[in-house]
Amino acid sequence: VWVLASIWQGNEYSEAIAKRQGFKCRHHELKEYDQDSRYIGYWLKKVSPH
Repeated sequence: VWVLASIWQGNEYSEAIAKRQGFKCRHHELKEYDQDSRYIGYWLKKVSPH
């Protein structure tokens, strides 16, 4: 079963928590804004049901 983490884009604190919980960022893409550019991806973790 795949679990998706809900993370506010570019929020380093949330990303750090997701990494610590075993999530991996998939499908990285760079979004360009007028004064900013951010990486956006899906944070997924595979878990096996007991």
